Amino acid sequence: MGSMHRAAESADLVLDKPLAVRVGGREILLVRTAEGLFALEDLCPHAQQPLSTGKATGSLLTCKHHGVRIDLGTGRVVESMGFLGLQPVERFELREEAGAIWIELPEEAH
Repeated sequence: MGSMHRAAESADLVLDKPLAVRVGGREILLVRTAEGLFALEDLCPHAQQPLSTGKATGSLLTCKHHGVRIDLGTGRVVESMGFLGLQPVERFELREEAGAIWIELPEEAH
């Protein structure tokens, strides 16, 4: 179980427009689509570029650099564009409460 961190104000999210935030030392992508609200690590598994510069539609995010497509709900790569061995993108549990977006980050191992 992790701890909850305030990541953004609800009003900061524009439908289908990814938002890059830094929470607890992590680079995180927030996005609201018609399918819901999502939080993923802001790092493409192919070329380590920010996913927040990509395009979100429904439950998919397309990286603008090479077209890799990520399922926002699972973090899994659904279109690898021929790149092999791409690992899922870490996703985070989140909730929207009192006009703010809260993200659960895992506790650091000590």
